[in-house]
Amino acid sequence: MADENALCGAGLLHIMETCLSFSKVLVCRNFREASGIFGQYRSRVGLAVVNYDLPGMKRVSGLRRLCDAWPSAKILVIAEGCDRDTILEVLSAGSHGFIPKSSSAAELEHALKSISQGHVFVTPLPGDHNSPDIAPPHGSAADARLTARQKQVLELVAAGKSNKQIANALGISEGTVKVHVNAAFRTLGVHNRVSATTALLGRLELVDVGI
Repeated sequence: MADENALCGAGLLHIMETCLSFSKVLVCRNFREASGIFGQYRSRVGLAVVNYDLPGMKRVSGLRRLCDAWPSAKILVIAEGCDRDTILEVLSAGSHGFIPKSSSAAELEHALKSISQGHVFVTPLPGDHNSPDIAPPHGSAADARLTARQKQVLELVAAGKSNKQIANALGISEGTVKVHVNAAFRTLGVHNRVSATTALLGRLELVDVGI
């Protein structure tokens, strides 16, 4: 858990220890300490909660370094605000989800449980009434909207490429590919590569956000 705010950190610590029953929770206050913990524990880091404004991290550049260096770790990013550009930036860096600090304890617990189970969690934007980790129904306007990067990844999925091959082709990590694939599956309301390919060929409307 990486957050310089002691009060916020205490709340997250309580949720992770009592609600998720993690056997060991490590706390750090800056990017240097966070990198040291990742380096020491490596693949044993199952879940990390990282403040987007963590001192020394420099937002997306530092986050991408963490995601690329330790792709097996599931990373939930928390931040003061919540806007579409920030969410897309966080996901494109390779993290597994985003939630604002203003979220309730129940929402934080839900986000942590979802990510620990392997899902991609994105908090709903104002006016979005869909649950953040449940795909909207087929045929809705939302399920036909993908980012440019998600469409690019799915086109390679449709061509039969593995996550490793996609990562090599696009110059990104396998962890980042998995994030894009999972987020695209969520958006399309599908659960496997065959269904995603069908949806991609059938009815996509591309939202080109440049990631």
